[in-house]
Amino acid sequence: MSVLETILISSLTSAFALVYYAFRQLLKEKSKTKAELEQNKRDAFKKMLDEHSELVMNIFHDKPLKDWQKDFSEMSKSILSWGSDDVLSEYGKYAELYYTDGAPIKERELHFASAILAFRKELGYKNKKGIITPEQIIYIFRCGHNKNI
Repeated sequence: MSVLETILISSLTSAFALVYYAFRQLLKEKSKTKAELEQNKRDAFKKMLDEHSELVMNIFHDKPLKDWQKDFSEMSKSILSWGSDDVLSEYGKYAELYYTDGAPIKERELHFASAILAFRKELGYKNKKGIITPEQIIYIFRCGHNKNI
């Protein structure tokens, strides 16, 4: 075997090893990101259950109403950030029926809702048309800031 062949084989072996290592690192990072996403979803789900349990049972664990409202607002933000398309769709319908104060939706709110949907798309959600509407996003956001819950 000539020196040139030896150098070529060594170079190819090194290149293969680098590609293999980079691929393994990419898979490891993707797995870590997916695990973090799942944990965020679980946390948002727990917040939703906790806050609505308190609402339904009218038990606020001896915390002032203002603190509970703040927690409820945070829960709404978590749902908007981490809830799946189906979660947003159903919770949006719930929020519309339960918390609607009759205030008409303003055009600027629709732009805000569209921005939230755009961010969610960047996070990897599909935001399926016909399943999630900007109006539902607005109702979810409003219910998180409704002082008359």
